[in-house]
Amino acid sequence: MLVFDEILNEAFFAPKKVEELSETFKHNTPFPHLVFEGLFSPDLLELMYEEFDRLKWSDWRRFDSINERKRSSYPNTRFGHATQLYFSAIHSNTFVNFIERITGIEGLVPDPMLVSAGAHEIPPGGKFAMHLDFNRHRVTKLDNRLVFITYLNKDWLPSYGGALELWSAGEMKCEVKIDPPFGRSALFAH
Repeated sequence: MLVFDEILNEAFFAPKKVEELSETFKHNTPFPHLVFEGLFSPDLLELMYEEFDRLKWSDWRRFDSINERKRSSYPNTRFGHATQLYFSAIHSNTFVNFIERITGIEGLVPDPMLVSAGAHEIPPGGKFAMHLDFNRHRVTKLDNRLVFITYLNKDWLPSYGGALELWSAGEMKCEVKIDPPFGRSALFAH
């Protein structure tokens, strides 16, 4: 059993740590980003992992094009309890305020319907080519300012590929690769 106060690692929320994360976020290149290790309870992540394959096939959208071969959950998908707890945590005032303090962006509004978020899976042989996310949310019409991802890739090996690549716009080259092992989270400016 998990209680809400045990979902997030409180060490990240200390004012000095937030200040350190903010400086790192703002000065990282090719654009502001952070990588978190240990932000979420390992118990929560394990429970989410167990729930992942229990999503019904009807809850998944499939994408198969030249740029992507993946699946993602539909908006308002009913997730298992642990996954719903994760989304409730990252949509909470506590977490949104934490992200605002790191990024310096005030008035952030999460996507609680998960219209452009939710669960995603890129299968073996799949792909998610270099792209820019949407600029405006299709329902709320709010600007898309940030992306937050938590990976649930158990036993991931670098030989599998699949690292998130952050490319510079000017030089058109990959400057940062973020490997996707289990429990790692990434935050980056859009």
